[in-house]
Amino acid sequence: RRRLFWWRILIPMIGMKSCHWRKDGATTMSRQSGKKKKFLPSTDYSHLKPHRNTGEILEAKRLKPEHARQLQIALNHGTEHIAGYFAWAENAKSWDTKKCLFWIRQINREKLPSEHYAFFLGKELVGIGSLRPHGDIRSVQMAYWVSKKYIQQGIGKSIAKTMEDLAIKYRPYQFIFIDHDSSNRSSGKIPQNLGYRFVGTFDSDIHAKKESGLWYSWVKENPRYSECEN
Repeated sequence: RRRLFWWRILIPMIGMKSCHWRKDGATTMSRQSGKKKKFLPSTDYSHLKPHRNTGEILEAKRLKPEHARQLQIALNHGTEHIAGYFAWAENAKSWDTKKCLFWIRQINREKLPSEHYAFFLGKELVGIGSLRPHGDIRSVQMAYWVSKKYIQQGIGKSIAKTMEDLAIKYRPYQFIFIDHDSSNRSSGKIPQNLGYRFVGTFDSDIHAKKESGLWYSWVKENPRYSECEN
């Protein structure tokens, strides 16, 4: 009976497929069955209004091989804004669809807690958000990047907020981290804007050309855990 109980909890979590923001700020989470939809409580979704140029609402979908062509188009806009911190992106501007397909399949082979989502405005891919391991099984870290065409338009913050909601509302993690190189000021603004707590610095090997090797670490605790402690 105990095993059946846990499977009843885990199956809906695994079955989550995509999310949509309504114009009133709530988020629609669609499941693979397509029969049930759950609206997340609206907290601070004021930045998730229809995009000023396209009028579309940002949508997240689990990254799949079928997104290779949209990924290619996004990368063709330019990758110099992320190549300094993502070594794989240095030559990604010239990737063809086959190379994009290979990259998607490669990162999707990563085991949990790694998860990867593509973010769309209409049919256009505008960014990628990921959850990745962070040492302790109770912790996870997020990573994200935005297409050059959509930088400085609030998309990065929206992606980060979505990955945070995924981690603390639909997954059992206690802590979610945002780690970034100290020279990456754009990434450093997002955890501050979303209310993360600065926990310190650490040294890391340099893998991309703009990295300094000194990283900043920010954390937010799942409120469900703090409520249990109190």
